[in-house]
Amino acid sequence: GIRDVEFSVQVLQMLYGGKIKELRTPNTIEAIQKLEEKNLIKSKTAKELIEAYKFLRKIENFIQLMDDRQTHLIPEDEDKFQNLIRFSGFNSKTEFNQKLNHTRKIITEFHKQVFETKKETTKQNFENKRLQDTSILNKLNFIKSFIRESVKSHSVWIDESSLKNFEKILTEYVESSQNPENFITNLFKFFKQVKTSNQVIEIVKNLSLTKLLFEILENSDLLSNKLISNPFIFDYFFSGRIFNIINIEEYFNTFDNNEIERFLFSLMINYFNQTLTPDEIGNLIAEFLDRLIKYIVSQNEKSSKIKNEDFVLIGLGSYGTNEMHFMSDIDLLFVFKPDIDFKAAEYFSRKVLNDIQERFKLYNFFNADSRLRPEGTISKLSWKTDELEKYINERMRIWEFQSYTKMRMITGNKNLFDDLNSKLKFKIGSLNKNLIASEIKKNKELIRRQKIQTNADDIDLKNSNGGLMDIQFTIQYLMIKEPEKYFITGKNTQEIIRLFSREFDEFKASFKLIQKNYEMMKSFILYQQILFGGKGFLLNNKIRSRFLEKIFKVKKPQNIFELFRSILKQNYEFLTQICPEIF
Repeated sequence: GIRDVEFSVQVLQMLYGGKIKELRTPNTIEAIQKLEEKNLIKSKTAKELIEAYKFLRKIENFIQLMDDRQTHLIPEDEDKFQNLIRFSGFNSKTEFNQKLNHTRKIITEFHKQVFETKKETTKQNFENKRLQDTSILNKLNFIKSFIRESVKSHSVWIDESSLKNFEKILTEYVESSQNPENFITNLFKFFKQVKTSNQVIEIVKNLSLTKLLFEILENSDLLSNKLISNPFIFDYFFSGRIFNIINIEEYFNTFDNNEIERFLFSLMINYFNQTLTPDEIGNLIAEFLDRLIKYIVSQNEKSSKIKNEDFVLIGLGSYGTNEMHFMSDIDLLFVFKPDIDFKAAEYFSRKVLNDIQERFKLYNFFNADSRLRPEGTISKLSWKTDELEKYINERMRIWEFQSYTKMRMITGNKNLFDDLNSKLKFKIGSLNKNLIASEIKKNKELIRRQKIQTNADDIDLKNSNGGLMDIQFTIQYLMIKEPEKYFITGKNTQEIIRLFSREFDEFKASFKLIQKNYEMMKSFILYQQILFGGKGFLLNNKIRSRFLEKIFKVKKPQNIFELFRSILKQNYEFLTQICPEIF
């Protein structure tokens, strides 16, 4: 089919594109024409291939238009099939099928010619069934041939024993891979991006880089796509800095797209390679955001009447506690001095927030808003301290007090931040403790009804019983219950849990286990984001990953799903003992 044409042409581009620059084109028909011009395929073959490719493309476009979705299947529905036949210019099903079969025959023959392997290779007796799969074996042998072709003029730098050792490592990796087809296809795409023989030599000789590359291409679609599709990231992979400790200073000179891409890729690679913890990831992302937001604020201060001492910009949620992950949202609160001009303050706030949002759109990650401000999205963006004090004393609800336990000053006037902190503590101290408990319980149950839409085969690590929400709501309850003692801002959840393990002797062991489980859950969510994309909160019963089983030391007969189900159960038992009034 279409993919066989594209794949076969790409193989020839890889083999000869290093020396023949004209072959380096993403257009399949143009590539076929260039292969013919350079006498790498016969004129008859080129003509037949182009005709076959155009015919299949015409069919594909029509059936996708009919079904309004991505599909490559000839329709089974007779009416749709007849429409396709007429569209293709044939009078009968017989004529259409004859043309289709002839087209497939041409493509199959070309595919076989491209992947015709040496006799000694085809005679090898592979006991592993995966290497008896023609598709996998063809790609594997091609990659080996491509590597030998690329380095044959560099015998001083790389010898035969190094090549054979790499081929042995590659073959063994394919044999043991959970998904050899996906791995070998990603590896093929990776080598298609190679620009110089030096890059091939680096992969062959640098076994640490080889091991990391293989694990990425087998296990992480997200990292594989970034590596394969982004030339800047691809070159960075070979820069020699991929294993370096992250120095945040080197990433933020201009805040341009490439710097940010490299920074996030470095975080993901280092986490994937187990050289960063979830706390370190959260702190580094938060530090990056602090730098970006301070830069944007300073730029807006230069063009407005608002000065740094006139306001404080506060981070809330996971940003406020430095517990960021790769799919986090950014919640901001703008607070101003009582005597500030409202129009100037509102314009400044909206301009800053809009500039941050535009940056995030450019970078294609994160979202920024100010939904947690008083009255939410329907209200003004900028709040004066006297207005905020009145709102706190008269209308602020328990769930809002919970939100403000996770606040942190980003930039501006520290006195304004400290004043807000004092006002919150004072008001919380006057609240009825039973009201706090009942409202938190009610809020938790409401969120769970709205958020949990999983089936019996899923676990929601955030919202299920014993999940992140239960842990955080318990922590927030204890902070609000005794605000003078425990209403501490700027600390992450694990720091607060450690505090409580020292403060509550009867629950010391429980808090320590909850802290360990919390860290495991955060860690797993980050891995799911890197491996599979998405938020990473849902864990499916069907997940099977030797990579994750190794990371989390899962031993048979237990699997990943059972491990985290037991963790959630354990959390729930401990939390209901510590604060039964909110469960």
